[in-house]
Amino acid sequence: MLSHSPHSGSFVMTSVRLLSKLMLSLFMLSIFAPVGSAEDLRIAVLEFPRKDREIEYVAKKWNKIILETIEKTDGYALADQKQLKKELKDRGIEPLEGHTILAVEAKQMGPIVGADLFVMGKVVPDGKQFKIDVRIIDANTGEERTSTLTEVTKKDDSIKAAASKLLAEIGSLQGDACNKYLKYAVDYEQAGQWEDAFANYEKMFAFCDSDTQKAYAYTQMGNICAQQRHDVQCAKENYQKAYEITKDWRTLAQLAVIYENENQPQLAIQTYEDVLKMIPADDIKSHADLSARIGMVYQERLKDAQHAIIWYETALDHDSEYDYAIDRLIRLYFENGQYAQAEAKMNKALKADPMKAGTWYPKFAAEYEEMAKSYCAFEGEGDCYNAANVTPQQRQDATAYYEKAISYYQKLIDITQSDHYYKVIGDIYRRMGRMDEALVAYRTFLKNNPDQTNLYCQIIFAMDDSPALRDQALAEARKMAAEYPDEACPYFIIGQHYQRMRVPEIKTSKDCEIQIGYYERAIEEYQKGLSKVTPDHWLYNTLKSSIENLKGPIEKLKVTKDELEWAGN
Repeated sequence: MLSHSPHSGSFVMTSVRLLSKLMLSLFMLSIFAPVGSAEDLRIAVLEFPRKDREIEYVAKKWNKIILETIEKTDGYALADQKQLKKELKDRGIEPLEGHTILAVEAKQMGPIVGADLFVMGKVVPDGKQFKIDVRIIDANTGEERTSTLTEVTKKDDSIKAAASKLLAEIGSLQGDACNKYLKYAVDYEQAGQWEDAFANYEKMFAFCDSDTQKAYAYTQMGNICAQQRHDVQCAKENYQKAYEITKDWRTLAQLAVIYENENQPQLAIQTYEDVLKMIPADDIKSHADLSARIGMVYQERLKDAQHAIIWYETALDHDSEYDYAIDRLIRLYFENGQYAQAEAKMNKALKADPMKAGTWYPKFAAEYEEMAKSYCAFEGEGDCYNAANVTPQQRQDATAYYEKAISYYQKLIDITQSDHYYKVIGDIYRRMGRMDEALVAYRTFLKNNPDQTNLYCQIIFAMDDSPALRDQALAEARKMAAEYPDEACPYFIIGQHYQRMRVPEIKTSKDCEIQIGYYERAIEEYQKGLSKVTPDHWLYNTLKSSIENLKGPIEKLKVTKDELEWAGN
C-alpha cells in the first residue's frame, strides 16, 4: 500500500514532464516502445551505500527496474549522474543517505538545469521485508511530499510492483500540474506579465488531458501573440490549433480578425461567412455582431459602401436595436449623402426605444454641423458668408445644414432641459452671421449661467468688429453694463465707440472742443472698465493702453484749439 504524509503544506506539483503514455507503460510493463532520439525526460541514479548486502541487492534491483522502464519508454533517456549531483547541491537539496534519485525535467530547459521534479527513494529494512521511503520535491517551489512503498521483497515481481506504484503516483500528479500551470498563467496574465503567462500555458500541454483546457491555452496564447507581441503568425498558429481541437466558431472568428490585421480582407470576409454558418440560429446577438463586423471590413478595408450597407442591414435584421450597426449605417448614409435614409433609420430606432433620442439627436446635430462646416472654414465670425471663394449655392447649403443642426439641438433642449444647448445654438448663429438670434440664445444661456459673461463679451466684440453692426454692439454693451455692472468689457466697447467718433473737419476751436469731448468720454469709459479688473485680467492691459494712446491726441487738439482761438476761429 502507499501512505502519504504531507510535508510543509499540501504538495502541488507544478511541472512533471510525464506523459499519460508513460503512466500506461508503467502499469503494463510488457508493452514498451524503443527509445527515441528525443530526451524530454532525464533520470539519474545516485549511488547507495554498500553496507548491507540485502539492502544493496534490493536497491540494485530497484534501480535496474526503474532505469529499464525509462529506457524502454519512447522519447526518454537517462540523465548524467554528476550533473544531477551538482544541481542538487546548487539548489540546496540534500538527499538522505542511500536515496535513489530521479530527476525529472524538460530537454528545452537545459540538460538537467531547470529540472521540475526530484524523486528520491531509499530502501529500508522492514522485518523480513523492505520498505522504500520516497521524497517528491517540486524543484520550482521547494514544496515536498513523502510516500512509503511497503511490503517489498527481494523478488523481481515485488520490486516491479513497487516501482510501478511510485511512477504511477508521479503520473497521478499530472492533473495537479495542469491546473497549477493554468493558475500560474492566468495570474501572470492578470499581472500583465505576458511572456511568463505564455510560458506557463505552454507547460500545460505536457500534463493536460482535457481538450477544453488545451484549447483554452491555445486561445490565450493566440491572444498574447496578437495583442501583446503583435506576432500575426504566432497568433494564427495558436488559434488554428485551438480550432482544430474544439471546432468552436469563436476561435475561427479570431482567425478572421488576424486576416483583417494582415490586410487580407477577402479572406477575413470568407472566414466570417463560414463562421456565420456555424453559429446556432437562435444566437441572435452573435449573428448581429459578425454581420456588422463583415460590414465594417467592407467599409474600412475595401471602401465598398454598398456591400457594407447590406451587411449592416443584415445585422439589424437579426437585432433591430443593435446600436453599433445603427450608428455605422447612419454614418455611412451621411458619408454617401443619403440623409433621408439616415434620418429614417434613426426614427425607426426611436420608435422601438424613444429613450435613445438623447443618444441619437446629438449625433445628428453634430453630423449636420460638420456638413455645414465642410463648405467653408470659419476662421472669423460669419466669414463663410462673406468669403469671395464661397458660392451662393454653397452658402445656401451650409445654411440648410446649420438649420438642421439647430433643429436637433432644439429637440435636445426639449427632452433634456439643458441650458448648454442654447450656447451651442448661439455659436452656430454667430458663425452664420445672424447676431440677433445668437444674442437671444446667449442671453437664454446666461440666465442660468451668469458666470459665463465672457460669451456675451465675445458676441459684442464680434459685432463691434463689423462697421454695419457697431450701433447694435453699442446698444448691447450699454444693456450689458446695466445687467452686469461688475463686468469691464461693455465699458471697453462703449469707450471704443466714443474713440471712433470724429468731427468731419477741424476748422474751429469748437470743432476741437467736440473732438476732445469724444476722446475724454472714451477715457472715462475705459477708466470705468479698468476699475472693474485686476492687473492679471485679460482686458486690463488693453484698457490701460487705450487710455494712454488717447492722451497724445488730446494734447494736440488742445494746442490746435488755442491756435484757432488766437486766430479768431
